Amino acid sequence: MAVVNRTNSEPSRDASIPWYSTLQFQFMMVSLGLIMVIMLIFSFVTVLQTGAVFEDQITKGGAALTNSVSVLARHYFDSLSTVKLHAEAREVQRKCEADLQKLLLTGSEQGIVGPFDVLNIFFVVPEKSDPFLQNYSTVTAVGQSAYNLTVFGGQTPFVAKVRNKYVTTDIMISEGKLEVAKTGESMAARIFEEPVLNDAGKPIATVYLILSAQRLREEQFRIVFRILIAFLISVVIAIVTSFVSARSITIPMTELVKDFQIVSGGNLDHRAHLRASNEIGYLARSFNEMTARLRAAHDAELAHKTREHEMKVATAIQESLLPKKIPQIQGYDIAAYYRPSREVGGDYYDFIEIGEKTIGIVVADVSGKGIPASMVMTMTRSVMRFAAMRNESPARTLREVNHTISGDLREGTFVTALFVLLHVDKKELVVSSAGHNPLLWLKESTGECLPVKPKGIALGLDNKGLIFDDVISEETLQLASGDKVFMYTDGIIEARNAEGEQFGKARLSDLLRRSRGYDSQTTMKMIVDAVSYHTGEAAQYDDITATLITVA
Repeated sequence: MAVVNRTNSEPSRDASIPWYSTLQFQFMMVSLGLIMVIMLIFSFVTVLQTGAVFEDQITKGGAALTNSVSVLARHYFDSLSTVKLHAEAREVQRKCEADLQKLLLTGSEQGIVGPFDVLNIFFVVPEKSDPFLQNYSTVTAVGQSAYNLTVFGGQTPFVAKVRNKYVTTDIMISEGKLEVAKTGESMAARIFEEPVLNDAGKPIATVYLILSAQRLREEQFRIVFRILIAFLISVVIAIVTSFVSARSITIPMTELVKDFQIVSGGNLDHRAHLRASNEIGYLARSFNEMTARLRAAHDAELAHKTREHEMKVATAIQESLLPKKIPQIQGYDIAAYYRPSREVGGDYYDFIEIGEKTIGIVVADVSGKGIPASMVMTMTRSVMRFAAMRNESPARTLREVNHTISGDLREGTFVTALFVLLHVDKKELVVSSAGHNPLLWLKESTGECLPVKPKGIALGLDNKGLIFDDVISEETLQLASGDKVFMYTDGIIEARNAEGEQFGKARLSDLLRRSRGYDSQTTMKMIVDAVSYHTGEAAQYDDITATLITVA
């Protein structure tokens, strides 16, 4: 039986199941039903067997006693045939009656008949027999009952209404209703009759043995009553046993149902305290494992929801930091595109108005992805805007940004950036690169697509800034009508398809050459569509950021 340990702090609730539908009640009813069926079959078989035993006992006992009386009757009639005087005949008659009484007592003591009363034993001779023999043929031995049955004039004092009849050797056995001649009483009786034969084999008389069938029925009733009492006691024992057995099995199940209710109510820290080595114990252990997994899944879900919320906030912050609109500059057509590989990314672009005739354009890529990269991007953007407003040179701007952020970046984190100053009136573009992808310059006059990449290393790689300051440089481009300037991050050229093939610089340069005559927005769409077509169903490898300037 399982041992149930339950702390007081744990709630205890009913299973909310009707009592007649509980497993305990159903198990008890099934067990009780099986036991009662077995007891009924046993009792029925016992009654049948007991009845058969009594039937056999009274039949055998009555037949044996009838045979003994028949032998005595043969001696009596042999003796009676040798006397002629009435006095001698009466003496023989009295002696025969005494022998019958003695035989009756002896048979009762030896258990030949058993506990059933012998109502009477008597002889009857045929009506056409010797008159002398008829005068002394009435020999009666009264049994131990209060009924004194006599024979008058050779007529039997009973009327037998036979219900069934069968023959054992030479004895006829009948059962019927016995009516006493003098009193008119009646009772159920079993009559054994056997003919007494002479040496020639002819019947000289008939022996009648009358046993009380009433006593047989009463004895059978007493036995049935005892069996009924035993059956009722067995039923009580069965009820108690089935109830105890049912509780021993169902109590742990009920406790486990309560455990399920507690967990389903939201308490995922609850554990079942069943201790058993059977299937219920295994179920309890499985329940605890399931609850632990539910708790882990619930915590993971909460963490996921928290992360989703944080990502939404980060996305909103990042979107707010990106330019709200593209600058509208007379003589120039500008377009921009941004698509992170995750909810937030480490790429960014920005337009910084430095003066009425000068605008700064920056495209940057933070190492890594997700929220950490987004945080570095936010910091870099703020520093970049502040530094650009103080310096007229892209190289000096990047030096100041590096000095400011390099000490705050985690080891292994860096930022590549391409920063240009567009002098609107002079159509002059001053370019400086902090380890970023080269700027692509499409010259309308020649159709060439030239990569422009001044020397420089990524922001944050040189904490002291000595190497960065020495390496950083800038170039000046003189733009002409129809020229295009494309700035991008490596999410474009490193975009991979399902086979792992990158989009590459060659495809990008070829697209720019084929975009001659198109405005910036159309050209940007051509490039983005070409990248998407190349990757197909493959996941986006990296953030994609780009700006495009077309000179009118």
